[in-house]
Order: sequence, then C-alpha cells, then structure tokens
Amino acid sequence: MWTLRSAWTRSISLRARISSTTPSPPPTSPASSTPTSPTPPTPQISPTAPDSSSTTPLTPWASPASSAIYLGETFCSYISINNSSNFEVKEIIIKAEMQTERQRILLLDTSKSPVETIRAGGRYDFIVEHDVKELGAHTLVCTALYNDGDGERKYLPQFFKFVVSNPLSVRTKLRPLSQETTFLEACIENHTKSNLFMDQVEFEPTQHWSATILKANEHDSDNNSKTREKTPVLIRSGGGIHNYLYQLKVSSHGSAQMKVEGSNILGKLQITWRTNLGEPGRLQTQQILGTPVTRSDIDLHVVEVPSIINLERPFSLHLKLTNQTERELGPFEVSLLQNGLREEKVIMINGLKMMVLPQVAAFSCTDFHLHLIATKLGVQRITGITVFDTREKRSYEPFPDLEFSCAEPDFFSYYLWGLIRLWVYDVMICIINGLQLDQADLDKQKNPSSSSLMTVDANPPQAGMTCCGFT
Repeated sequence: MWTLRSAWTRSISLRARISSTTPSPPPTSPASSTPTSPTPPTPQISPTAPDSSSTTPLTPWASPASSAIYLGETFCSYISINNSSNFEVKEIIIKAEMQTERQRILLLDTSKSPVETIRAGGRYDFIVEHDVKELGAHTLVCTALYNDGDGERKYLPQFFKFVVSNPLSVRTKLRPLSQETTFLEACIENHTKSNLFMDQVEFEPTQHWSATILKANEHDSDNNSKTREKTPVLIRSGGGIHNYLYQLKVSSHGSAQMKVEGSNILGKLQITWRTNLGEPGRLQTQQILGTPVTRSDIDLHVVEVPSIINLERPFSLHLKLTNQTERELGPFEVSLLQNGLREEKVIMINGLKMMVLPQVAAFSCTDFHLHLIATKLGVQRITGITVFDTREKRSYEPFPDLEFSCAEPDFFSYYLWGLIRLWVYDVMICIINGLQLDQADLDKQKNPSSSSLMTVDANPPQAGMTCCGFT
C-alpha cells in the first residue's frame, strides 16, 4: 500500500492564493465529473504569485506523491478540503474518481449525504483507496460542489496524476517429463527500489492437473513444518531474483473432459508479498500454457511395481489400459517385443507370450497383470510393451521404458523357496496318489463280481501249466 498524501485546498475569499508547487489543473473538468446544476467557468490557475486584481474565489494546491506506485498494490490518498475564508460554506458534495486508459472507477460520492458545513478556517478530510490493477497513467480526479457565503453554487476540480509501474517480472520454463508429468520453473525478479518479502508464490492448476512445490528442505519432518511459522522469501531490491520449482501431474485418468486434443492450459501463479514497511501486494499471472499434447486413443500406465525384484524370480507388473475415445475399442493383444535375437533378453514373460484383453467401453479402463522374470542383475529396463487392437488391426505406440533394480536373492530366501517348492511337490504327489487309491476302492465297491472273476481267471493258466507238466 502506498500513501499519497495530497492536500487539496481552496480559499473561499475574494482573492486567490496559490502555492508555487501547485500543478495546473485542466481548464475544464471531465464530463463524468460535471455537475448537473449550472456552474461558473473554472478559473485558469498558473504556478505564479497571486494577482491582487483577480476575483477568483478558489485556489487549489496539492503535494505530489512521495513514493512510486506499483501494480498489485493499494493506492491510498489522504485528501483535505480547507476553508480559509472568513465565512462558512454549505452543502458540499465531494466526488473522487480514478481514471485510467480503460475505465473510470468512482471511489467516493457524497451526493446522497452532502457535508452540511465547513466553518471558516475549518477543513474536511477523507481517505480514498484503490487496488491498482492496470499499468500506465492514472489520474485521481477530485471535485467539490458547494455554496459560498452569498449562497452561490461553486464548482472546484482538482487532478492528481501518477504512473503505475510493474514491480516484478515472472519468467517460466516448462520441462515435460511425460504426458502425465511436467516440471514448471518460475523465476521472479524484483524491479522495485525496496526489498520484497514473498508471503506466497502458489501455482493454481486447472482442474485436470495437480501441483506440488519442490523445495530443498524436503528432509524436514512434517511435524516441524506444521508447527514452524512460514518464513517469507526475501527478494532484494534492484534486480534480486528467486526461483520456484513445481511438479505438475495429471490428476485424473479416463476423464471425459481430458479428451480434447491440444488442451494445454496448465494454470496460473498467485503471488503475494510485503514491502519493508509491511505494505501488502498481490499479483496474478496469465494462464500458463504447456506444450500441446495430442492424446492417443488409449493410455497405458503403470499402477504398481514390486518394491523388490529378485533375479530369476517371477514378479507381476500391474498395468491399466484406458480408452480415451467416445467409442468402444478392442479386444487387445498385449505383448513384450524383443529388439533382436542377438540382444540379451534381460526381461522375459513368465507364461503366455500374448495376453488378450476384452473390449473397453468409451472413457473406461481395465486392469491387468503382466507376469515377468528378470534374468540380469542391476538397473534394467522393461521395454517393448505393445498393444494391438485386433478389431481395427492397429498397433499403438510402445509403452515408455520402465526402469527397475534387480537384486540377488539372499541365501535364506533361496533355501526357503526351494524347501517350499519340494514340500508343494510332495503334497501334490500325495494328493494324486490318494485320489487314485480312492477311485480304485470305489470301483471295487460298485462291481465286486467283476473283481472276483478277474482273480479266478488269473489262476487257471498257472494250474493248467502245472497239469501239463505232470502229464
């Protein structure tokens, strides 16, 4: 907030008295400030010594603004109307209006409740405030309509001009990481002659994005950050700068409103600050535009990856396939393509090489798991996950590479895994044998005669052979 102390004085007398520092007002008042009742011509005032022969009853003077005025701050003006005559004035109607290149804003109007009187030697003071939202030239127009000692209606205008400057500049830089993640860097530079203490520099994303500010002190605990007061960031006068970094992510997947191609509005910055004397200021940037994104008909993204992936041990990759169109798509075939026969296969599919997914309705999604095995230690990449639409005979772009770390399983886990496999194998063998024995017992109970005949028929050949031997 700036304080523009402007003294606005008219002497109600037969002679005009004028200060040498008084700016000359225009010869006529603006149309919007002209009263409806007939008024005498406005006197011509010049910054010279008073003329004793003049009969002009009004003498204005004003002190210039004491500080620069910047965009986003609050303009405050203290205005005083002095009666330096030996008689009182009555029915004073006061108006204060702020004029810019684009508009006129009425700050004060006492037409409905005029000031009744100002005694001889007295004064009437008031304060007007205005939130500065435009750059360039501004004019504070103050007018008074009053009755003098003879009951004659008089009109008094006064003009205060000033220029609004930009207190700071904001430069942004976008660093897209993927279709779902973008980093925004904002550099704020101070153009004023005083230090600025930034209370808040917040990025307000659109409804499809979420924003997180990234700071260097992320290692601090959450409890400390909640109990500790937020310290304003100091940006020094005369070109001081400070950088802010935000991580932007798509807040929702499969939303019908996300289907518009080229919708690249990310959001805007809200900036609030205070000067050395605690005067507040606030600015809002225009909408920040990102790189236009042409969205694919489908979106494949990872839902969950195991925290630990061991060598030559099966693991599952949780994926989600989203239909971003207004029509039904699919069925789909998901496979893992290999770049070449000679290239070492560090990732292999555990099971069927081709996974079939059902049809996906418009703006819907389906979840599935891709079972894989890592064959090499260290940091590896899952590459070549492709989706093929069997109905439209269309192959979509491969899924971006996904990095993971493959570790050697510890001996205890390896030994325990082997015991579990042997135990499961033995249990399965016992179950199979038990089922076979139970089936044989059931067959005997259902058909006992056939079982005895089979036993009798087996013995005669041996008896016959014995008889033949004796013969």
